[in-house]
Amino acid sequence: LLSLLDNNRDEARKFLHKSIDNSTTNDDQKALSYLKLAELDYNDENYVSSKFYYDSTLNFMAKNDQRYPDLEERDRVLDNLVKQLNIIAEEDSLQKLAALPEAQRQRAIKDILARKEREEEEKKEAEETAKQQQQLENFKGNNPQNPQQQQPQGPVSNWYFYNTAARATGYNDFIKKWGRRKLEENWRRKNKTSVTADDTQETNAVDSLPTEVKKEEPKGTPEEQLEAGLPTTPEKLEKSNDRLIDAYYNAGTIYKDGLEAYDKAQVMFETLVKRFPKNKVLLESYYYLYLIAQKLNNATLAESYKAKILAEFPESVIAKILKDPNYVNASRAKEQEINAYYESAYNDFANNRLDSAWLKAKLSDVRFKPNPLAPKFELLLAIILAKQNRLADYVQALNKIINKS
Repeated sequence: LLSLLDNNRDEARKFLHKSIDNSTTNDDQKALSYLKLAELDYNDENYVSSKFYYDSTLNFMAKNDQRYPDLEERDRVLDNLVKQLNIIAEEDSLQKLAALPEAQRQRAIKDILARKEREEEEKKEAEETAKQQQQLENFKGNNPQNPQQQQPQGPVSNWYFYNTAARATGYNDFIKKWGRRKLEENWRRKNKTSVTADDTQETNAVDSLPTEVKKEEPKGTPEEQLEAGLPTTPEKLEKSNDRLIDAYYNAGTIYKDGLEAYDKAQVMFETLVKRFPKNKVLLESYYYLYLIAQKLNNATLAESYKAKILAEFPESVIAKILKDPNYVNASRAKEQEINAYYESAYNDFANNRLDSAWLKAKLSDVRFKPNPLAPKFELLLAIILAKQNRLADYVQALNKIINKS
């Protein structure tokens, strides 16, 4: 904390990592240290690494902590952003790979598969070691009178548990899969009161049954599977470009509305318009660039995007709003802005851009106070949740609507 007061952020990060390494049984301390790291990266707009630390914060923070709901919401926004950025990176890599000459492409595919195999092995090791760490920490908590037996044998610097980044990655995956379990026999079972041979047989039988969620085993060698996924035909390239368009648009929306990182949002929308000048969300992209230019006090740029909208989409609702002579009137401007915002959210839903539509509906009450279209946004949010198969959240949203009526 003293380092933060001195604005020595690098030193503060080092101390926070030391705190994480040394807090083997104090979950509250771990949560606080991870939260400080998350906030440091968030404030520096390092959103990808910030999301990693928010994940760890939520794993260690008590769910009844009053900060938990807000942090969980922020983590969800960042999770969605990271997903969009990963789509962009993946599709760009696949397109570059597809464009290589045949011999060079085959060599690159072998290198990629070798690296993927190493990463899978490292992930399995991370999850297994995280399980061991959970058991060790529970053991420490149950045996505080014997600290000498609690230390790992061998050089500390080489022990996985003292590698903060590796440990947290594996631990996050382990916690998401199994939860925070006490050290006891049959820790995988939710009901551990008794275990019989019949229980074991029944569990094995259930595990062996085919289920709808299990995907069909892919055909061909790993090289053939990867080759088949490359956009080497016009049809596959078009689908890849569609995924890129959606990802750029969703990332720009998250940067603008979810994070208020207007410079980064501008880069996303400008890249989208430049790479795909005839894309399906061109009108919405122009409009967002217009609004961002206003936020950045760039009147010239705002006018240029307004002119593009009026010239290329003269009959759109957005164009009509921009042409309205009363647009500068404060009260009318707010009304028109929320109508355009709702139209944008609904268009995202209608075009199956569900993550973007969900985010806009969720943030409508934050952006507009008061929100005269709140009932419409709540109904839209419920429909989105249903389409995303989030049934529990869908029922909760419907009950909220019913209770207000």
